[in-house]
Amino acid sequence: MIFKKQYKEQFEYGVFKIRATNATHYVGPIYSTGQSILGLRIYSGANEVWKAKMELIDKQGNLKESTFEEVGEKFSQLMVFRDASVELGDFEYDQRAPTSQDENFVNSVLNELRDN
Repeated sequence: MIFKKQYKEQFEYGVFKIRATNATHYVGPIYSTGQSILGLRIYSGANEVWKAKMELIDKQGNLKESTFEEVGEKFSQLMVFRDASVELGDFEYDQRAPTSQDENFVNSVLNELRDN
């Protein structure tokens, strides 16, 4: 999965390897993210909720200081997918149409993965 953070002309891509399972969806906005009743959560407007183990495998951009963790960093996170956004931890990211620069970056990542 690739996340892009951008503010005006400054941007950074983070490429993540993700292993995830869907949280159990009950009724309406109620999902189970744990092993017991204590794991019940309400996610308004969610299309999917994933329990994910993520690893940052690459990051690139034109920032002086990175906004992502160090490459190789691993962590667990809930991901909440909505129609126009993705919630990752305490942050919600808008889904935007990719630019030609984004498409070129994605293609370079895919080509590198195929070569390895």
